Amino acid sequence: MDSKDEGSSSSFPMGITAQEKGLSHVPECYMIPPSHRPSLNPETADVPVIDLAGLDKDPAQRSLIIKNIGNACRTKGFFQTRMDSKDEGSSSSFPMGKTAQEKGLSHVPECYMIPPSHRPSLNPETADVPVIDLAGLDKDPAQRSLIIKNIGNACRTKGFFQIMNHGIPQSILDGALSVAIGFFDLPTGEKVKFMSNDVHKPVRYGTSLGGGVDKVQFWRVFLKHYASPLKDWVELWPTNPPDYRYFHLLAAINLCNFQYC
Repeated sequence: MDSKDEGSSSSFPMGITAQEKGLSHVPECYMIPPSHRPSLNPETADVPVIDLAGLDKDPAQRSLIIKNIGNACRTKGFFQTRMDSKDEGSSSSFPMGKTAQEKGLSHVPECYMIPPSHRPSLNPETADVPVIDLAGLDKDPAQRSLIIKNIGNACRTKGFFQIMNHGIPQSILDGALSVAIGFFDLPTGEKVKFMSNDVHKPVRYGTSLGGGVDKVQFWRVFLKHYASPLKDWVELWPTNPPDYRYFHLLAAINLCNFQYC
């Protein structure tokens, strides 16, 4: 094979390179001298590794990562990225207060992945969410008994239900939702004041059902507090954000107008 035709750089103008021509050998002009070849030995290869953990959460860490990427580009021209799966993917790595949600991870760790056979269906033909209509709860004794019975059945058979005609104005619902979001945006140190694995705590902040011990964790953070009777529990509710008690008290009072409390 004529080395002049297949081995000189002038033989391979753009659009007619060795790759595009589909050659079965490596032409001489592509052969890097041994002294200039990069090492593939792990002990000697120098490939910058950039850990992206914290890129989307911690401003100081983000600046450091961007700086490291810039340095790698200037000095090497390449780099490798990683997100340590051992640290970010095991349930034991996410105790309450340090869950994937609170850490702001940009991926779903393995411990949060429910096997397909155990996932609930969102298909309208198979999903079954009980809907409880509260209309008549405070007027008709017979209707009240039926509503309470339906709520009991939903709790026993499903564990959840949706209500309608609850009588709470939309402005109060919006306010309660806004301050609830504000609570979850608080610094971790403020929220952990209510952290507990005791399901009977009247005010409880938590993450997964077992606080990091479940084989499969739930992608959620919650705040639960008792509300009936109001006079026994309202003083235990969070005071931060400042309007938290106000809006949730209004919502509870509107429900109590149904004589539900």
